[in-house]
Amino acid sequence: MPRSRTQPHTARAEADTREAADATGRFRPMQVSHIDTVFLWVGDLDRAVAWYRDRLGIEPGPRYGAWQSMALAGETVFALHQGPGGHAAVNAVVGFRVDDLDGAIATLAASGIESLDANVTDTGYKRFTTFSDPDGNHIQLVELA
Repeated sequence: MPRSRTQPHTARAEADTREAADATGRFRPMQVSHIDTVFLWVGDLDRAVAWYRDRLGIEPGPRYGAWQSMALAGETVFALHQGPGGHAAVNAVVGFRVDDLDGAIATLAASGIESLDANVTDTGYKRFTTFSDPDGNHIQLVELA
């Protein structure tokens, strides 16, 4: 597994903010292609993996430290993540794939929505950052490297 490393939001993202408006001055929405990743936070990773395997027939895939990918057909990654039995009101994180992460960050920033992360995380095969929706649910924007 590639080690995660963080990158500061780029100057390009700041420049893209200026380009996010159309000719009328309204902001153009970014284009999300599909859900990339769904994480469920669990209090006991081994117990959760066994439950999903034994009860739902979802086989475990590779384990990456505190999280376990689960084998599903298609491109969407379903994973269980060890945590303190959930995060306050956040029990799941949905990752939406985008083609241009820096542009998407700029588009959201231009409308007053800031990333919860100080830096973009780069795993070597994906880059992502986390935002919060109006209800406090966490979403990630994910770009393949």
